[in-house]
Amino acid sequence: MDGRMSLFGFRSPDTATAYRDEKIVNEVQIMEYLHQNTDIPIPRVHSWGLIAESPQHLGPFMIMDYVNGTLLSTILKQPDQENMVLNPNIDNTTLDKVYYQIAYYMFQLSQLTFNGIGAISKDYALGAWHVAGRPLTYNMNELATVAGYPNSQFPTAPFDRASDYLRSVANEHLTHLWTQRNLADDTEIAQERFIARHRFAQLVLKYYPKDCGLSIPFCDDMRPSNMLIDPETLQITAILDFEFTNAMPAEFTYDPPWWLLLSGPEMWLERCAMEEFLTLYEPRMEQFLRALERVESEMVSEVKQPGGPSLSARMRDSWRTGRFWLDFRRTQLSTQSWHCQEPNNPTSTQHGA
Repeated sequence: MDGRMSLFGFRSPDTATAYRDEKIVNEVQIMEYLHQNTDIPIPRVHSWGLIAESPQHLGPFMIMDYVNGTLLSTILKQPDQENMVLNPNIDNTTLDKVYYQIAYYMFQLSQLTFNGIGAISKDYALGAWHVAGRPLTYNMNELATVAGYPNSQFPTAPFDRASDYLRSVANEHLTHLWTQRNLADDTEIAQERFIARHRFAQLVLKYYPKDCGLSIPFCDDMRPSNMLIDPETLQITAILDFEFTNAMPAEFTYDPPWWLLLSGPEMWLERCAMEEFLTLYEPRMEQFLRALERVESEMVSEVKQPGGPSLSARMRDSWRTGRFWLDFRRTQLSTQSWHCQEPNNPTSTQHGA
């Protein structure tokens, strides 16, 4: 391998056994696709294999370039804090440089579109990329691994429309409530979980009444704890962990990043500290959007659909209308946060149906 160091790794054993091969196939395919279509620094895969092809059938494996760097989250986090929280005293010049790079990668992703929602695969006979399989998600893996969710209730094929996909997610959450009988050990908690799931299903109809049919490669886990950076130059050297990346509703890409404080909103919502979250998050969101606007001004010629709203404008609209919260709730239907009153958050159980 021309003198470069490579990393041999078995994929995480916390994946549901039935999905381990499916997951690595999806990950290898999306990494190849992004290598071909973006400048995102992704380690190059030299070899990979399924469970049956691994030594003693230990599990799916991947051999890829070893990349030097420090986790970006380590550079950005508040020192001497157990929780992963953005350092409030971080130098804005440092953050601007980091945000600009990530905004550039997100802009590139926003220009890649598919018809359909699901796993991306290459038709080698035609040389074309398309949506070929169901969207295998982190939430599905968690439900199958931890909650004893019936595999027969998961989707088995791609979706044509965002509304169909989100209705499937809503049904997934409802099925989880009925099948994991120890999900709540208190009547009030059980009631809130029940209301939260039905509220989510109602709001899908509000925020996804019409479908443009387009989807964009989306990775829920594209965040600083999965990015490597050169601590001297502040250049991002690698982005890792694309294992649950799918072509997802374009609206997910049009949401402002949930990770701008490193931890997600749930850390504040679980103690009903919404005002604190907003006070911390909104200035960083504006800082990120300014970086994105810089990227957009420099990449005008790369816009695939000129004349439409910019990515930064779409993110502002998502925040203003509250769609950010609905999309965030796809994987965060925790009782502790749903009962909180949240400004601009129509998913709060305190709002009317």
